[in-house]
Amino acid sequence: MDKDKLKKEGLNLEGFEFKVSEDELMFFWDEIPTEENLKKFKEVWPQVKSRLIEEGIFGVLEEPEILDNRLVVAKGVPIIPFVPEKIELLEKFAKCVSFQDEPIDLQDKEERKDIREIHRKIVCAEENEIIGKWYPPIPGLDGVNVFGETLQAPQPSSQSQIRLGENLFIDEEKFIKAKQAGVLVCQQNIIDIFPEYEIKGDVDFSG
Repeated sequence: MDKDKLKKEGLNLEGFEFKVSEDELMFFWDEIPTEENLKKFKEVWPQVKSRLIEEGIFGVLEEPEILDNRLVVAKGVPIIPFVPEKIELLEKFAKCVSFQDEPIDLQDKEERKDIREIHRKIVCAEENEIIGKWYPPIPGLDGVNVFGETLQAPQPSSQSQIRLGENLFIDEEKFIKAKQAGVLVCQQNIIDIFPEYEIKGDVDFSG
């Protein structure tokens, strides 16, 4: 079977023209199915089916299927994408404090307003308290096109994209727990427990 030629010119079997989809996952009859022409096609389907198998087409169906107004006679196996790792924080910690790299130095009323908002989001964790759960990535599954070729599924990075600080740990059941009491802090892709935190400047909470 000449793959390039087949993709360009299609394949004529028993007087019917067949094409390959752009993603190479479907082999279909190159004509809009109607009640009349489907009747003619069904008469030669056993022969067409045998020829498709002889030609080495992968995924030949027991019976043709109409998909998107096409009569599909063979289907490949699509790639199943990987599921990236993720962390789900418990509702209590869903809005953890987000600090910048340097302590916030209050200069004007707007900054004082911002820090009041941060103050409302401060949530403390007790030692050994569950913060959330870590879900490891699920690998993707390779697919197969109608030519029987393997379609490589992209895989998650071998290195975790989520980092826990030194005051958090993951137990054997994938729960994230605090090593010691403190404030849960999120900083870019890192989360940690701060036993102490400091905000520079005088914060006026009077409004």
